[in-house]
Amino acid sequence: MERLAPIDIDHSNLKIGLKGYDRPQVDVLLNRVKNEMACMLDELKAAREEVERQRQLINSLTAQENTVKDTLLIASRAGEEIKTNAQKEADATVAKAHRTAEETQRQYQAKINDLRWELERMRMERQKFAADFRNMLETHLRGLTEETVPTNGVVEPNENIRAAIDAPV
Repeated sequence: MERLAPIDIDHSNLKIGLKGYDRPQVDVLLNRVKNEMACMLDELKAAREEVERQRQLINSLTAQENTVKDTLLIASRAGEEIKTNAQKEADATVAKAHRTAEETQRQYQAKINDLRWELERMRMERQKFAADFRNMLETHLRGLTEETVPTNGVVEPNENIRAAIDAPV
């Protein structure tokens, strides 16, 4: 059946009878209008249902969009927090390494100072020993020369004693 347009109603030429318009023609027109209205109401209902489905889909997609935005925001904040914590941890590690290095340097400097003092003490002991040894040798040499006095009056020590006497201190 052909769809009824508003112009069809305007151009419908209903015949006028004794008691008004021709009843069969009016019934046909009313039947067409009824069918057309039923069809329009079905289309309107379907359109409203489609609008509601689309509205629900939009609401669902909007909720998903908000969830994704919230997730991204949380992930971004978590990433920044991780980055900040990692930087703090790195700074703390570097600071600890500097403190450890400084402490180690102080310990080694103290050991170096101790070794310098020990070296100086040993040098002094060596000088004292050399001086004592030289005095002992000279005393021993004097004792030898007093026992045996040569005819010329000069006592010459042998080579080993001469080397010990002349050795640098």
